[in-house]
Amino acid sequence: MEETIPAHFDAKQFFAGLKGDIPGIGDCASESWDEDRAWGAWHGYLAERREPTWFFDSVSFGKVVGKCWPGLVRVWIERSERLLAGTCPAGDMVVPYVPGEGLDWSANPQRTMSALGLHYMFFLRWPIRAAMVTGNGRYVRAVADCFRSYVEQMDQVRDEGNIARRGPEEGGRYAVWNSLSIGLKLKALGEALYALRDHPEWTAEDCRNATVLIWRHADFLHRKLAEQSPVEWQQELNFIASGSGGLGGVGALLPEWKEAGDWLEMARQVQEVLLLNQVHADGMQKELCTQYHSTVIRSLATLQMILARRGEPSFYDTEPFRTRFLDMHRLLAGILAPDGYTPSFNSAVYGTEWMAILAAGNAFFRDPELQWHLRRWYNPEMVPVQKNGPGWSCTLLHDLCIPRPKGLRSRKPRSTSQLFPESGVAVLRDSWDGDGNALFLDFGHPEGGHAYAARGSFSAWVKGKPAALSPGSPFAYSNRDYRAWYYGTRGQDTVWVDEEDQELWRPGGKRR
Repeated sequence: MEETIPAHFDAKQFFAGLKGDIPGIGDCASESWDEDRAWGAWHGYLAERREPTWFFDSVSFGKVVGKCWPGLVRVWIERSERLLAGTCPAGDMVVPYVPGEGLDWSANPQRTMSALGLHYMFFLRWPIRAAMVTGNGRYVRAVADCFRSYVEQMDQVRDEGNIARRGPEEGGRYAVWNSLSIGLKLKALGEALYALRDHPEWTAEDCRNATVLIWRHADFLHRKLAEQSPVEWQQELNFIASGSGGLGGVGALLPEWKEAGDWLEMARQVQEVLLLNQVHADGMQKELCTQYHSTVIRSLATLQMILARRGEPSFYDTEPFRTRFLDMHRLLAGILAPDGYTPSFNSAVYGTEWMAILAAGNAFFRDPELQWHLRRWYNPEMVPVQKNGPGWSCTLLHDLCIPRPKGLRSRKPRSTSQLFPESGVAVLRDSWDGDGNALFLDFGHPEGGHAYAARGSFSAWVKGKPAALSPGSPFAYSNRDYRAWYYGTRGQDTVWVDEEDQELWRPGGKRR
């Protein structure tokens, strides 16, 4: 199979292929065609267009989320201000944003893996939301600067530190064009093109840059997937899950584009294959990692919530997908520790971003048991966390996320303990109380990821507090801010007990 090559953007071809009559585009075949005028017309058209939406409605997003999640909104604003100040954290570095210029997307003086993570554009998801809540144009300009610099640099990005271990040129290409990177960028690009479309600080040039980036990334990923079989799709695990979420999201958002329908249909097919083949019947994603499990839910939900909002068939209402997708959410609820954290299976981290996932999903599932957990743990000031900051799944929150909606009854789970036989996870607890005792056993065989296949782990909470914690996968990440989650351990088959550092065996002092 030949390698998929990124295509360059042709403005005439793009505008000639738009569906419908958009005033001001002009005749692309004419020698007098004015490209700048066409971009202005496209920008004006989107600014006035109210539908289709993203998985949120930008008109009501700020009011609803500001009321229901004020603690999180303050964090979004704080992170956005830090981005403008050049102090926004990104793993073990800061985002090197320069106002008016954007980023140097190849810069990596610290030789850190976090620099490759900048290509996921997660740090832009917060200013997009902060702009919707506050209307602050400085946040809009920051997003626009980053898009412009990416358009200008994406074909010359280099991995000079050889962090990806592919050489400078191939490493740079990998950073831009891998399926995970593409999917996450498409989510940021799609929601920015929609959410910022009518902001006075969002210009025709900004609209152009976002459009070009969406088209180039989506075109590449669609052609790549079209050349592969469903078996090959599955080999990319959570990478292609992210890719499908972004591809389907922009495909659904932009029906005026002749290619968008194919993008949407491809993403739907990929997600159906992944849900039924890469998720165990008991609801756990086959990498058996609570972090990747949440990642896959987030990726599937990006597209499925868009479809559900439009009344189209989705994983929230169409079998056999509904049962499996609901079980993915119920699994997160089923493994909650007495202090509200999910345990660390394999390469995961301890976190509370499950709250955002359940709040987003139950707006459509309307499941009484999920609602019981939401009612129990929600408070307006909480910030769902993962690693060293707000969980990436907080991007799922939308204007239908009312944590305690009227008319939806909650039901306490019928059992306290639970076995997930296909995944190889068991939860033993004496109650759902905050001062209860709980033991979490992981004896499954992960497929892919950073996991330690066939090695068991356990975590225990005594009287509501962690007593022995599985560390996750310390060899999987280089982020020094993440190391606090290891609790000093050095392997998946070790645990942290009574705040003692177990880097060394005792007795004997031998290093693990």
